[in-house]
Amino acid sequence: MNTKVTGRKTVEQGGQDGGMPRGVHRGKLAGLSGEEREQALRAAGCSERRYDTMSEGLFDYDRYARSGFRGTQAVPTGDFADCLRRCTVAQLSEFIRGMGIGRLPNKRKLTLIDAIVQHVDKLPEAMEDELLACSDGEFAGFLRMLEHDGPVLVLRREDDEAFYSLEPLTWLFSTGKESYGVMPHEIRSAAEKIDLEHIGMLRNRRWQIPRAADALRTFCGVAPLAEVAPCCKKLFGFEPTMEEVRAALRLDERNRYGVRASSWTTWKPSERSRDEYLLGSWLNEDRVDVVADGRREQLLNRYSYQGGIPWERDTGYGGAGRYIRAVERDGRDRLVCRIIRERQEMSVSCVDAIDKQLAHCSPLEWERTRPEALALRAWLDEHIPGRGDYYFVDEYRYADDKIDKLILLRNRSPDPFYMIELARSWGLFSHTFDPKELLDLLVDLECALPNWRYGGLSIRAVQQRRRRATFGVDEQDAA
Repeated sequence: MNTKVTGRKTVEQGGQDGGMPRGVHRGKLAGLSGEEREQALRAAGCSERRYDTMSEGLFDYDRYARSGFRGTQAVPTGDFADCLRRCTVAQLSEFIRGMGIGRLPNKRKLTLIDAIVQHVDKLPEAMEDELLACSDGEFAGFLRMLEHDGPVLVLRREDDEAFYSLEPLTWLFSTGKESYGVMPHEIRSAAEKIDLEHIGMLRNRRWQIPRAADALRTFCGVAPLAEVAPCCKKLFGFEPTMEEVRAALRLDERNRYGVRASSWTTWKPSERSRDEYLLGSWLNEDRVDVVADGRREQLLNRYSYQGGIPWERDTGYGGAGRYIRAVERDGRDRLVCRIIRERQEMSVSCVDAIDKQLAHCSPLEWERTRPEALALRAWLDEHIPGRGDYYFVDEYRYADDKIDKLILLRNRSPDPFYMIELARSWGLFSHTFDPKELLDLLVDLECALPNWRYGGLSIRAVQQRRRRATFGVDEQDAA
C-alpha cells in the first residue's frame, strides 16, 4: 500500500475510497468519458434536459402544452361552421376583429359564425395574426396538418403528443377509441395565400432577439441596449432596428409564463441621458426592491418592540423603508456606473464576448460545457459526500447540480473568484486532502468564464489582449 504525505497528514492511498476524508467516497460516474457518462445517466433515468431556471422549465412545458382533445361521439366531418360552433363567443369575437369585419347586429354565437363563413376571403389576414401569436407547438401542429390532404386526419397513438390544436384554425377531436385532427377546406385555402416562411422568420426573431439580449446581460451584467442588434447580427445573421428590439423584448413569450415584464426594463445613467442599458437579473429594479424589503424587515425584527409601541410595525418605519429603498438603488447605480466607466477605459465591446455557439444554446449551457467546467465536474464525480441512511446524495445528479449552482451564483456577482468563496461555504475543500487541486480547478474555471468588469470577456482573454498590446505576441507565440 502506497502512502502520500500531504502537509501534516499521511494519506494511505488504495482501498475503496482512495484515501479520501471520512464521509466522502468515489462516485459511480467517476473516471468515465463524456460518452460513457451520458450512457450511464440515460440508464439511470437522469438524462432529462437541464433548465437554467425553474421559470424556463415551466415556460418550456407550457409552450408545448396543447389545448386538449374535444370529446365527440361521431367522426368529425371537417365542416367549418360545425367546428366554429365548438369555440366560445370570446374566441369568435377576437377572430372577427382580426378579420376586419364591420359592426355586427349582435354578439350571439350564430351571428358570429355566419359572419365568419360569409367573409372567408378575409381569413388570411386573421390567420397571420393567429400564427404569429400562437405557441411553437401550435404552429408546428398547424404545419403538420397542412401537409395532409383532406380536412380530417386520423391520428395514430404515437401522433397524439405531436399535434396541437389552434382553434379556430385547427381542432383535435377524440371519440375515445380514435383521435382526429381537423383543418377545414376554408382554412387550407386561406393558408395558401399567406407567406408561411416569412411568418416563421418573424416567429424566430421573437425568441432570437431576447436570447441575444439575455446573453449580453448574463455575461456582461450591464450591456448597452444598442448592442443587442450587433449581437443578433453575429449570432443569427440579421440586424434588427431599435424599434424591433424594443417590441421583441416587450412581447417576449417568457413574460407570460412566470417572468415579469419588468425584467426587460432598461436603465439610464440619468433622466436626460439617451443611453439605455440592459441590467442583469440581479441588478434590476425588482431585485433592488427585494433587497430593500429584506433590510427593512431586518430592522423591524431587531427594533420593533424596543419602544413598546404596538403599531410600530405599521407606521414607525414607513419613512425608513422608503429611505432604505433609495439607499439600495443608489448603491446599485454607483456599481453600474463604475462597471460602465471601467469598461470604457478598456475600450471593450460587449459583442466581442459573445460566442456564436450561443445561437444554439443558453448562456448556462454554454458555460457548463467549457473544458474547465468539465474538469471540475469530473473532480466532483470523484468526491461524493454523504454515506449512510442519514445523508443521501444522488450521485448521478450531484456534480451537475453543483456546477450549475456554482456558475449561476457566480454570474450574479461582479467580484472575481466568487466561486472560491462559494466552494468554501459549501465545505467542498473538506472533501479532499489536497485542497490545492480543487483551488486550481476553481481558478481555471473563473479565468475562463465571462466577467462583468471586462465587458463579458474572461480574465484569460483580457490577459491575452494585454500581452498583444504590450509585446505584440500571444502567450502561445511567446512560449
